[in-house]
Amino acid sequence: MVSKVLLLYGYHYGTTGSFIEQSLRRQVQLCAVGAGHEQATEPGWRAGCERAATLQEIYQLLPRDFEPEVILVVESGEKFFPDGLQDAPCPCWYYAIDPHFNGEWQRDYALLFDRLFVSFKQYLPLFENVGHPWVRWLPHAYDPHVYYDHGAPERDIDIAFVGDMDPQTRPQRVMLLQALQAAGLQTCFTKGIWKEEVAKLFSRSKLVFNHNHDGVFNPRNFEGSSCGSVVVTNPAENLTDFFTPGENILIYEDAPSLVKLVQVVLSQPERLAQLAAGAAAVVKQHSWDQRMIDLFTMAQEPAVPIRTHFSQQQQMRANAMVYQSRGLPGKALSYWRSIAWQVERDFEVPVRITAIYAQFGFFPQMLALLVELLEMPNPPVEALMPLRNFMVEICCEQRHTRGAELLLEHFTTIAAEQRQKLQALC
Repeated sequence: MVSKVLLLYGYHYGTTGSFIEQSLRRQVQLCAVGAGHEQATEPGWRAGCERAATLQEIYQLLPRDFEPEVILVVESGEKFFPDGLQDAPCPCWYYAIDPHFNGEWQRDYALLFDRLFVSFKQYLPLFENVGHPWVRWLPHAYDPHVYYDHGAPERDIDIAFVGDMDPQTRPQRVMLLQALQAAGLQTCFTKGIWKEEVAKLFSRSKLVFNHNHDGVFNPRNFEGSSCGSVVVTNPAENLTDFFTPGENILIYEDAPSLVKLVQVVLSQPERLAQLAAGAAAVVKQHSWDQRMIDLFTMAQEPAVPIRTHFSQQQQMRANAMVYQSRGLPGKALSYWRSIAWQVERDFEVPVRITAIYAQFGFFPQMLALLVELLEMPNPPVEALMPLRNFMVEICCEQRHTRGAELLLEHFTTIAAEQRQKLQALC
């Protein structure tokens, strides 16, 4: 059994990483490091660092008597991407919690780890298809130390919701919430509150509205149920792995069915109480403590030796791709240039570097590399095609004559208006 864990994640109060941290502290000796940890107020050893701190820098922060047996990296959105994980001296594991949002770069990131845990079962093939030999499902959970019935004097709210209500990004959710408000119910829909505040609100609510975005199962299903409320939710992949619709959770399909379902169940206090009791019972087995036990149990399964299933060049490329997509051009360029030393006449590397220069506004460097590429005997015109319009625009802005000549020579499909602008520079 592992006893010393180094947990790496970008800290924010109330996120999945923070729940996992508190659970692990109850089970193992833990040090938590990552961007934002200097702002944390929870007890336990932790240290803040830069967004792309190296593993060597992270190890220098650790207490002298702490030698990690395992490094667990928990996805934290844009917040933290430690550098050098492929060289870790101990097993390195990754928990991908939002592959429906971040799968595009997580596929690359996965190459740096020995074991992958994925929050949504339907996304396991995303990681298996890149050739990773060890991928397991570890569903979301809830923290019963936070989410429990706080014993409000009465449940004076018919239905509550806490979460994103941006009409630009969640239009269907907003439409459903508006339908509930229009039905004359006692509602409380809010955002920007966390943990205990959410639990206290749910403890005053007969029902908790949920909307599983993109059809993925979110932890609100557990959190509302654990506070003595009945969750009313839309369908989600694998929801029936945890709940039985009609017995401990209610399922709607659209706004009319949602409103009718809510009105009917609110008119049946005995059924409401039965649903709530069933929900509270079923969620007990889905705590973060249990998930961490499951994680360590699964991790004992045989696996290949530490990080031997992908080559060094594949791992370097993975780092480069992740840092480029996450807005860290310096780190990305460093990795692409290191790869360039190892690979002769591989057009992907200079094209990727050109794209980084373009993406982050290094226009003189972009134009210099563009000229170098297009003056080759067999220039990578097709590989550069996605950048064509942008390169035309920058050549015109920078009044770059040689770049204009080469674009006119090699890109025959340039629009007439753009062609005229380039010809004016020649």
